[in-house]
Amino acid sequence: MAGYSHAVTSRRNDFWPALAFAIAFTVAGCVAFAAAVLSVKHPEAMPPPTPPQNQSAESLVYAVSFLLILPFSLVAATRLSNRISEGPNPKAAGALAQLLLVTLFFGFIFIRVSAHLPWGDGVGTALVTCVLWFALAAALSRRALQRAPWQPFASLAQSTSLLWLAVAGLGIGVLLSLPDLGSVDLVLLLVSVPVAAAAAWGYGRLEISPVRARYGRAIDLVVCFVVFLAVVNLVIFRPEASPGNLDIAFETSVIQAHQNFFIGPANQILSGSPILVDTVSQYGVGSILALTAWFKAVPISYGTLGLLENILTGLFFISGYLVMRLAGVGRLLAIPGIAVAVVVLTWNLDFPVGALLQHGALRFGLPMAIVLVCLTGSRWPRMGGWSRFGVAALFGLSSFWALEAFAYSLVTVAALSALQVWWLDSSERRGWILRRSLELLAACVAVHAVFALLTLAFTGQLPDWGMYLTYLRAFLFEKLGEITYDFRAWSPGFAVAVVYLSSIAAIVLLLMRRPGYCREQQTRMLALVGMTAFGVALFSYFVNRSTGHVLPYVCLPALVVVVIWLQALLEQKASVPLGARRLALGTLILTAGLAISTTTGHIGLRFDQSALSHAAPGGASFRGAFERLWDGPRMTPNVDSGIEAMNRYMPGEKDSLVLTLPEQSVEILVRERRGNVLPLGNPWQDSYVAESRVDDVRTALEDVEPGDRVLLDDSSLNVLDALKAEPDIDPLDLETGIGGVAPLQVYALDWLSQRFRFEEVGGKDGFTVVSLQPRN
Repeated sequence: MAGYSHAVTSRRNDFWPALAFAIAFTVAGCVAFAAAVLSVKHPEAMPPPTPPQNQSAESLVYAVSFLLILPFSLVAATRLSNRISEGPNPKAAGALAQLLLVTLFFGFIFIRVSAHLPWGDGVGTALVTCVLWFALAAALSRRALQRAPWQPFASLAQSTSLLWLAVAGLGIGVLLSLPDLGSVDLVLLLVSVPVAAAAAWGYGRLEISPVRARYGRAIDLVVCFVVFLAVVNLVIFRPEASPGNLDIAFETSVIQAHQNFFIGPANQILSGSPILVDTVSQYGVGSILALTAWFKAVPISYGTLGLLENILTGLFFISGYLVMRLAGVGRLLAIPGIAVAVVVLTWNLDFPVGALLQHGALRFGLPMAIVLVCLTGSRWPRMGGWSRFGVAALFGLSSFWALEAFAYSLVTVAALSALQVWWLDSSERRGWILRRSLELLAACVAVHAVFALLTLAFTGQLPDWGMYLTYLRAFLFEKLGEITYDFRAWSPGFAVAVVYLSSIAAIVLLLMRRPGYCREQQTRMLALVGMTAFGVALFSYFVNRSTGHVLPYVCLPALVVVVIWLQALLEQKASVPLGARRLALGTLILTAGLAISTTTGHIGLRFDQSALSHAAPGGASFRGAFERLWDGPRMTPNVDSGIEAMNRYMPGEKDSLVLTLPEQSVEILVRERRGNVLPLGNPWQDSYVAESRVDDVRTALEDVEPGDRVLLDDSSLNVLDALKAEPDIDPLDLETGIGGVAPLQVYALDWLSQRFRFEEVGGKDGFTVVSLQPRN
């Protein structure tokens, strides 16, 4: 019994070696599997301008990494750690784990350096390196498991400090290999070295008196306020600089094209075309209705659309800070942590906050709110009932918001619920799961029922969810799913994936080996589980949209998780040596310095655009910037001419028939607060699923009467000439339209030209208003 008790104690206390084994096996396994898949599954060429894509391979690697390789590695790591601890080399487990990490990191650096060697740094080199590493790991593990003691293991066990130093140094080396070194500011990176050294030296030597509770709350409020100002961008658009700057012109066109997917449908709803009856958006239902409600309170414009996204993003980052604080992270870690997050994840964006809403908080912020509400119930048990209700309400809202919001919320709630179930007695689990499942289901049903009843009451029709599901089918299973981006070689996204894989491994091992700690730190564990689950789900978006500018949008959960784990490590004074804790602190500060050193390309511009800069004494006018957003600058060239032509020759219309270039048509209608006669919130968006939308367009066209007027531009007139020259053209077969005019617009022009003569009424600078006259 004594031997058995010793074995159990050893297994439970052998957390760190098991974690190191698990991380090493997982990372090496994922890289090997990815290399194997990519060696046989090559990118497919796509029609221009779509780049070649290998999305099926990337999605497979993502799923297998988290669902198969990680669990298998955890099982292998725990068994290996247990058997070594019970054998003749009980102290060798930690040393062996460290050695495996050292050799693995060295292998990755070797792969990177191979870019300058004859065999290159391709998938073949990565696969061979990982296979050799696994062979080395198997040989060393086998020797450690033999009955006879081995002196080299004993020697290694005496050098754990040097081994951890090697792990940290080589780990930094691997991180240095990920970004383009030309983008790294060496001065900033070098400055982080003495900062990290000073922090590591001061930790354990300098004592800082705790702040009184009331002063601490005031500090947290100030931090939240400053974070909000630092995140909010008051200069989202710069079209006035476009004529002389092609980069800014391109930036403006990209921002407008993406914002039209949101503001176009919202404008149609405001004009009396209900969502899922006459209007639809690929970015959800609840999210577009939320925009509509926002535009009921403020003037509708691109500026106020970006302002809402800025407000939500500011709240998103504040929530990240509050999650850290609720998880027990001290302000000395939480404040620098959120500061790094702001600098790296908002001031480093290629496009300013509020520009690309499909990546931001409006679309993906609900799971963060779910975690925060859950933590409040854990931190203050008297609020447990409200917290439980709040989580269910947010989850129900997510099912109505958008598919991605629901999927990410489902993963987050499932992970939080699984941890809560784990804490219960076995006799209580089934009943708890049943009750909670019914609560969550009831919340979803209630939200959808209210929406259905309101839609029926105001329109006489039930919402047609098939309109939205058509987009999901097109993006998930049809050609639209091929519009994607592949990982670049040595993407920093790999490091983010390792953070999430490592966090899951650490959570599982803590639950297995230190259940007492998990029960004592329930709020912290909920924060780690919730943020890790949210992060893993959100990372799937980057797997699908792997271009570099998307990565910062999926990294806040990873940063919060890292800070919480660092706080947990620094508190382990009894089980983790002081030197190891100092090394961890210094290494993470160096990592933060490396991340910040890559932001210099945008940091000055984004800071100058922030509300924090505008609010500072001597900064640009806060009021002026806000008023500019409130009205919104003109985004498309010559749009005022189109507005003037429409107001002069089509006055007083609530809905107007506008068939100009899609970007111009959306902006003209938005600025004039008019809806489109055709059910095209954004002509390009609707044309993505043209076959399912054409009947609605035809129905609207059949209501057009002789004498009705249409706003055209030079591009749509060119379409009419093309249709006249080639009358057999099927507009719906034109995936890219004609001359920038969307396919459904081409269809409408074709339909109208066959039934009416276009009699010019007037126009201005490239815009023409015509009256529809019957053909004789």
